[in-house]
Amino acid sequence: MIRSLVRQAPRLLICVAMVAAVTVPAHGATITVPIQILDPSNACSSFTMGGTASQPTVTCNASGGGTPTAPSGCSLSGSAVAAGGGQTTLSVSCSSGGSPTSYAWTASPTPSSGWTTTTSAGSQAPTIAATTTFSVTPSNGVGSGNTASTTVTVSPGGGGGGGGGGGGGPISCPGATNTIVVDLDWNNPQRMLTGNIASTDAVVVRFTTGSSSASSSNITGAEFGGQQTARVGVLSSTACDFTTPPQLQWGSAFGSWGAAVYSTTVYMPFSIPTPNPGAYYPALAPNTTYYLNVKTTGGCSSCGMYFDLHH
Repeated sequence: MIRSLVRQAPRLLICVAMVAAVTVPAHGATITVPIQILDPSNACSSFTMGGTASQPTVTCNASGGGTPTAPSGCSLSGSAVAAGGGQTTLSVSCSSGGSPTSYAWTASPTPSSGWTTTTSAGSQAPTIAATTTFSVTPSNGVGSGNTASTTVTVSPGGGGGGGGGGGGGPISCPGATNTIVVDLDWNNPQRMLTGNIASTDAVVVRFTTGSSSASSSNITGAEFGGQQTARVGVLSSTACDFTTPPQLQWGSAFGSWGAAVYSTTVYMPFSIPTPNPGAYYPALAPNTTYYLNVKTTGGCSSCGMYFDLHH
C-alpha cells in the first residue's frame, strides 16, 4: 500500500489529495499522477517534494520563512458619496502578517443595498443614503487581524437660511494624495469620524453657519483610532487653504486666537457677531460656508480623526 506523509507548520491547515507513484511489477512501469495541494491559510510560499517512492513527503515552506501569522497592519478606505446618497467603494489593505482569506464587516447605519457582512475579497461596493461608519476584521487560517474602521460621508447638500452642512461638490486639494471631506451640520451637530489619514492627505471640514449669533462656538478635531501626531488646521472661507495667514477677512481683531492652529488637537474657536464680533475669537458671517482645512505634519501614516462642532 502506498503511504503519504505531510509535514505541517503549527496551526497550519493544508489538505493534500495525492497518489505519488505507482509501480507495476509485471511490466516495471511507473505511473505518475498529479498531486493537488490545498493551502486555505495561504501560509506556504512553496512546497518541496521528498522522501522515497514508498514514503513520499511534501514539505510546506512557510511564507517569510517563519511560522504563519494572522493579518496585521490592516486599514480600510472608502470613497465619499455626493448629496442624496449613492455607491461607495470600500477597500482593505494589510501591510504585514499573513494574507487574509476572509473579511467580517459591520456598518452603522446598514447600507440599503450591495452589502454583505462576510466576504472572501477585501472590497465591496454598498449603497448608502447617509454618512456611514464601516468596520472590517480580516482573518486567515491562523487567526484574526486588527479591526479597521472608516467613515464615509454623504454630503447633505446646500444649507438654508438657518445654516446647514455646507453642501457643494467634490473637493480635491492640490498636492494631496487624498482629500477627505467632512460635512458638519449646524442644525444637527454630530461627531464625525474620518478614515485613515496619512501625512500626504488633506482633510476639509465644511460647515455653514446659522443665522443667529453664537459668541462661543468651536470646532475640535483630534485623533481617533491612532496615535497622537502634529497637525495644522486653518479656518478659511476657501477649501484647501493652507496659507499663513489664511485668506479670511475677520470682523475685528482676535487677539491671541488666530485662524491657524498647530497642535496634536485642532481646536478652533469662533463667533458669529450681532452686531459686534468677540474681541478674541475669529468672527464669521451668518449663513456662510467655511472650511477647516487640516493636514497631518507628524509621522502618522495611518491615523483617523474625529470632529465635533459646538455652538
